[in-house]
Amino acid sequence: MDRQTASATFPSAAAAVADARRFVRKVLADWGMEDAADDAVLATSELATNAVAYAGTSFEVTCRVEDGDIRVEVRDRDGAPDRAGRPAGRRRLQHARGAGPRRRLQ
Repeated sequence: MDRQTASATFPSAAAAVADARRFVRKVLADWGMEDAADDAVLATSELATNAVAYAGTSFEVTCRVEDGDIRVEVRDRDGAPDRAGRPAGRRRLQHARGAGPRRRLQ
């Protein structure tokens, strides 16, 4: 089973969104998965922007690959549950601009 993980934490700042995109692109390039980078970077950008804009906290980006499947997670540090009662770090993008692309990438 081929499994790799890379994580980085970014501050709550608009410039950090670009840093998160570069991180994801570099990780996927290092893993030889450049073909998936554009979609993963788009999802990262939307989720990181939401973390900065709405949670106002630092956020962590985690890239995982297992048996050729790529997963990118963005978790904010806001401890408050979202409107649906899910704990922090388990928020779903449902109504924001990136909801469509995120659903297709899952």
